[in-house]
Parts: sequence; C-alpha cells; structure tokens
Amino acid sequence: MSPFENPPPALSLPALETLARDHFGVNGQARALMSERDQNARIKASEATYVLKIANPAEDPGQIALQNAALAHLERAGIDGVPRLVRTLSGADCTTVPVAGRPSILRMVTWIDGRPLGETPRTLGQLAGLGAFMGRLTRG
Repeated sequence: MSPFENPPPALSLPALETLARDHFGVNGQARALMSERDQNARIKASEATYVLKIANPAEDPGQIALQNAALAHLERAGIDGVPRLVRTLSGADCTTVPVAGRPSILRMVTWIDGRPLGETPRTLGQLAGLGAFMGRLTRG
C-alpha cells in the first residue's frame, strides 16, 4: 500500500512527548504540525525546539534513509539554514516504533525558526536571498 493511500499516524500529543523523551532524551511540549502523509510535531523544550517526525507505516524506508543521508551530508558540508538530524539516545539517526501495529520510522530534526515564505510579502531582497540560499544548498 502506498503512503498516499495509508492513513498517517495519529498519536496523541502526550504520546509524542513520551517518544521524544524516551528515544531522544528531549523533554518538551508537543504541538501538532501539518503533514501530508506522516505525523509531525513541534517539540518545544527548555534548551531548544525540534520537529519529531513519525513516518507513515507504508513509507519506503529507503526514502527516509535518503533524506537522512542528504541532511547529514549538508551538515558535513557546513550548509546553514537546514534542519540538523538529532541522534537517538543510542546514537542512530532514526529508530522504529509501532504505530497501529505496524513499524514506523521515528526521527527528530532541529527546528528552523522564522515565518513560512508563503506568509510573507515578496521583495527583491527576499528573492535575492532565497536565490543565494538555493545556490548554496545546491552547491552543498
């Protein structure tokens, strides 16, 4: 079954907070984030803010591994402005948890603060900054 046909995970906010604490050592308050086929939550802890990501059980694990590899590569290349992977307590870049009786990949990344691009008025400076960032990202 495709992750577009399989319903996304739907864990409660307290359950998400428990996953963040038990797997990443992050104690914080969860707030749901929009997601197309996964379940994402903003975890606001005293020391930092994170995004907890639970993949749809039907998601191809290879896709998640590719995303994690790309984020790790961009970090090694020193590219700023992209989320950083947060390691699990055992040092892995992700782990697997049961969701509705099926294994789902759980991972955490750092939160990037700011307003979404779609919520801001367009300016030439903003577009130039976006273009410069995309160039650095592509080069990385």
